[in-house]
Amino acid sequence: MARLERKNVDYFPHPCTNGDKMKYLRSKFGNNGYATWYVILEKLGRSEFHYIDLSQEMSLMFLADECLVDENTLTEIIEILVKFGEFDSEIWNDYKTIYCDKFIGNIADAWKNRKTDIPDKNLILTLLSQKYGKKSELLTAKVQKEGNQFTKETKGNKSKENDKKGNAPNGFSPPLLDEVIQYFSEKGFSAEIAKKAFEYYHVSDWKDSKGNKVKNWKQKMLAVWMKEENKTNQQNQNYGIKPTIAERARSSREQAARELANPIIIDPTTDFFSLPKARTDESGKP
Repeated sequence: MARLERKNVDYFPHPCTNGDKMKYLRSKFGNNGYATWYVILEKLGRSEFHYIDLSQEMSLMFLADECLVDENTLTEIIEILVKFGEFDSEIWNDYKTIYCDKFIGNIADAWKNRKTDIPDKNLILTLLSQKYGKKSELLTAKVQKEGNQFTKETKGNKSKENDKKGNAPNGFSPPLLDEVIQYFSEKGFSAEIAKKAFEYYHVSDWKDSKGNKVKNWKQKMLAVWMKEENKTNQQNQNYGIKPTIAERARSSREQAARELANPIIIDPTTDFFSLPKARTDESGKP
């Protein structure tokens, strides 16, 4: 099975000069300000899609511990960096999540040979809105703009060019990751395959390999991803995951059923002691 494509990086450029913003952090917080800034950048690089969700209190506690500062100091430093424009203010204010567009630009070279497009603000907003069930003002405005554009195009007679663009909505509503995982589980497939399938369509705006919009995600998953080789047992082998007790019990029952269906029949008249022995040479070796 093909290896899953990475969605993070191992390194990022570290400039040798500091501007007024870094001087202010060091002046106000000492080396804690400098260290916290670069610990956050390192965590952005390690994180999938390069954002840090701090909406949960535990996440904030862990990052503060990693930066060796208390939570209040960490929050104050982040708020200053948001004010400086280093972190996106909308994503922070709406979701208490750190996203840095400049950081994305600095690591663009690491993504240029990957099949997946480099993450951007719209992708992060989409992921967060699906995760928390609310849309930011920017994402809402984007959806409304696309809807208004479609309305204008469909009034009167459509040109052939507009027909070719395929901008008409098909009533499709993208599923949440949890919904995809549940559907795969019901069909006997692992969460790993479900996540891989979800990410494949999510980053491509729910278009298939031919560029066509997905109309029925369950039908698409069933036809493309739910292959016999992707069954749960195969996934367990590929990812080093031990089968659950239920899976081992099911496997044992299936093995017992196969043995009952094909029993080994021994002829009671066979004299095993009279069967010819293997020929040997003078040294007694076969």
